[in-house]
Amino acid sequence: MSIKLDIENEAVNSLMPKFAFENNVLPIKKVNGDLLVGITNANNKKLINDIGFNTGLKIEAQELPSELILQKLKEIYPDYKYENGNGGSQVAANISDYSTVEFVNQIISDAIKSRASDIHFESLENSF
Repeated sequence: MSIKLDIENEAVNSLMPKFAFENNVLPIKKVNGDLLVGITNANNKKLINDIGFNTGLKIEAQELPSELILQKLKEIYPDYKYENGNGGSQVAANISDYSTVEFVNQIISDAIKSRASDIHFESLENSF
């Protein structure tokens, strides 16, 4: 069975690639201010709430196969350096494509999820 998805750029720009890959979330389109996303379990209220928190939008979820979500994520975020498995706390996304506010929001969101008590940045010779 083939599923046809018309993915809109406005939806893609609503979600950070790191969050999308780590949570297996496919942004599909915006409809009347709501964001339609594809996830593997449309009943996962925690994930739906996390997506809403990260985007500031009301979320509608459509259940999709995990393999399809990953395939489409690789197509819509071709420059994202996806690490299959535990990426740790490294920021692997190409942050030059995103605003500073979105970047900082993602760092704070990751810290909250990790229950971090503080956030530190260590600059290295060729990376952050």
